[in-house]
Amino acid sequence: MGTTVFKDAKIFLKGFDLSGDHNDLGLNFSSEMLDATTFGNSTRIRKGGLKTADMSGSGFWQGGANEVDDALFNRIGVDNELMTLFGDGINGGTTCAPGYAMKSVAASYNPGGSVGALLPFTMTAMSESELVRAIPLQNATETALSTGATNSTPVEVGAIESGMKLYAGQHGVEFATSTTGARLDMAVQNASSSGASYNTVLNFTQLTAIGGEWGTPVTGPSSTDRTWWRIQSCSCGASVKALGWVGIQ
Repeated sequence: MGTTVFKDAKIFLKGFDLSGDHNDLGLNFSSEMLDATTFGNSTRIRKGGLKTADMSGSGFWQGGANEVDDALFNRIGVDNELMTLFGDGINGGTTCAPGYAMKSVAASYNPGGSVGALLPFTMTAMSESELVRAIPLQNATETALSTGATNSTPVEVGAIESGMKLYAGQHGVEFATSTTGARLDMAVQNASSSGASYNTVLNFTQLTAIGGEWGTPVTGPSSTDRTWWRIQSCSCGASVKALGWVGIQ
């Protein structure tokens, strides 16, 4: 894969798609460096400690229901908000160019700028979980899911081996407002081959409005031959735009 022109980043915070509000995005993934130096050493000895992740972004302010001001102002200090980032669009149904996801807490939101300029904002969010490489299986963020059950294209992600976990997340970013009783059900499923029978490994909480969820991680080991994964979605009562991803690490 060659170099990338940074022009199609995607930013999801719970049920909000903030991609069109941002023009700057940064992700910092690091480890604390612990000093293990003892007498007799002639140089500092370091050991990796706890890992940390944080995200920073900036863009142009917009106010109103479900706009960036609504999304960020009301989430300062709120725990366990699913955040998912993609650096070069969403390549659904492939392990190429995965995104990054974490449970986050919004740490800062700063709107304001100079006279005569477009009103800008900056924001930061910090991790409350592992940072996961997110493989998008169900991408219906541009074209809504068909009403009824929909299976994403199977992808061979791998088995949940000993010492590893399955992580998964869902973002429901748009529900048709003209229909009552709209809901979205998503489930993560696996099989031994793309065309074999699938078992449900993880069910997300049903959404009836925009929202997001970091699924409860599934600890390995699991059946080593079940390496193919898909997301089964059921959009009932209205058209829904949504994103579902998995990661094993």
